[in-house]
Amino acid sequence: MNHINENTGKTFHEDGKEAVQPSKAGEDGLNAESKSSLCGSSTDNEEELGEEEQDPVTKEIVEQRKGYVRRMCSIFNKIQQQAQENSSPLKGPMAAVGFLSKNSPNAGPSPVKQSLLQSPDPMCENDSSQHLFECVLLVGLTLSSGSDKGSIYVPYIKSKFPANVLVPPLIEHLCFPDASDWTIRRSLSPKADGSKKRDSKSDDEMKVDGCDQTYSLVITGADGSRRFGYCRRVLPEGGSMCLPLTYCLISPYRANGFYFKVLAELESRHGGPESEQNAFLQELYSCHLPGPSEVLQLPSSAEPLSPFVQPLRRPFDVRLEEKEVMELVTCLEVGVFLDVFASILLERKVLLTSKYLSKLSCCVQALQSVLYPFTWQHTFIPVLPAPMFDICGAPTPYIIGILKGSNGQIPSISLDEGIMVDLDTSNCIKKVGDEGSILPSRMKRMLQSALRIISSMKNSQQNSNKKNANSGDDIDVCNVLVSDAFMGTFLFVVGHYPNHVVKHGDGHRTFQREKFIKAMPFSGVRMFLEWFTETAMFTSFINASLEGSGDSEFERRAKQFCEETWKDSLLFLKAYKNFMKKSKSFGDRKKDWAIFT
Repeated sequence: MNHINENTGKTFHEDGKEAVQPSKAGEDGLNAESKSSLCGSSTDNEEELGEEEQDPVTKEIVEQRKGYVRRMCSIFNKIQQQAQENSSPLKGPMAAVGFLSKNSPNAGPSPVKQSLLQSPDPMCENDSSQHLFECVLLVGLTLSSGSDKGSIYVPYIKSKFPANVLVPPLIEHLCFPDASDWTIRRSLSPKADGSKKRDSKSDDEMKVDGCDQTYSLVITGADGSRRFGYCRRVLPEGGSMCLPLTYCLISPYRANGFYFKVLAELESRHGGPESEQNAFLQELYSCHLPGPSEVLQLPSSAEPLSPFVQPLRRPFDVRLEEKEVMELVTCLEVGVFLDVFASILLERKVLLTSKYLSKLSCCVQALQSVLYPFTWQHTFIPVLPAPMFDICGAPTPYIIGILKGSNGQIPSISLDEGIMVDLDTSNCIKKVGDEGSILPSRMKRMLQSALRIISSMKNSQQNSNKKNANSGDDIDVCNVLVSDAFMGTFLFVVGHYPNHVVKHGDGHRTFQREKFIKAMPFSGVRMFLEWFTETAMFTSFINASLEGSGDSEFERRAKQFCEETWKDSLLFLKAYKNFMKKSKSFGDRKKDWAIFT
């Protein structure tokens, strides 16, 4: 029989233990306690004993997530197979987008989208392995009257280097994703005194957080490979209408901080003689990407257009020249950040929106950085042009950034099985509702503690360095700390994978997935691995590890992690044997004492 305490309203059994009250189920049939059972209230001892795995509701949640991951992979593979059967040039992450452009009822006959998504990548014909970049484009805006909305500005390629380089058709639309916001009233008109006045888009919008409107884009080739475009907005010299220009440097290497410095040097020569600019670009083109602690010797300018005198030196840790991860941590609260991160691990759709182009591009790129050593295998577009918003209806997962309207209005986009976050306010606009239960409790606590410590450290540094020119260095250090926090979390969760890679007699290596999952001593993490090991990003990571040389930073740390774990296990076994030996000796002595008693 149960008894009810009149003061607390709680129910107790006859033995004095509190009875568990059944909670109300939500619309999806799962109660809040069940949804949070994978990450919330369970203690460490419960995880070790595996009591969570005996909960039938928790098992159902794990199976649902496994089913979702398998369904997404099945759709993705089916689209790729269709593309191959139809001899389509689309493969990899963009195949789903190309599929949408043909089958979506909302997909209009947009020449921009069709050219960008259905044309093969001509840049694959260019050998860029020995060059610092593949090409440099100068993109501008020109007035067009062929629109239902009247006269609008459309982007065009003003110049390119090398002159004979082949570029993806209409890539200028990715270089100017906000072209539709520049109307005839938004241009810069000259004043009577010869100076220029901006009718809209203030100078603060051209220089956001000192970024000078630097942003990036991603180009997915026909074989699924990715190239990276680094853009920088500049204001032209002279002209009756002052519209911004964009330098876009396209490279097969992902090194945002380094290439933005190269673009800054390129901008310092903007407006000079064309022959000098081409000579400067030619010398850069013949260089290779410097490695950690290496130096890029830039040619000196004939005319001192800028105070530049020193070469570009890369730091020993290339993460010191990046800042996108810390930018994302600054924009989002810890809880919202972890909801987005959890949605990415489950390979759901993720939409980020902001009024500022630089912030949006930076934060979307940061999502890829925090995934290291994993790589997002689906559609990835840092800033999506407005004419291509119907891509957000793609049937497969994606990470996409979309700009707000000119009046700050958030675009109306239908989103299912995903999350949409406003970077300017750190608010979740749309979400599934179970994001808090995706990460296991130990993983979540590790990240929460690290992010809060780093955020408080950054705030204290900003307060003490408001007048210090080295405050930017503190942000770079914080970026490394955040990256290490996420890498350390992944080491805890999957760092023991080298112990379960088996090498056969013929040299072929295989991964023992089931043994890998069972080797995790904590049930919450085991349930996480049940579905995470079936995602496209984990499968790609394991395949690359089996085929690669194992010399990446994460693989080196994973091997060290396994060695330290093995040493700890040997020490534990040695201590356990000594304990059992002493216990046996004590038992023998007790028997001897029993004779005299």
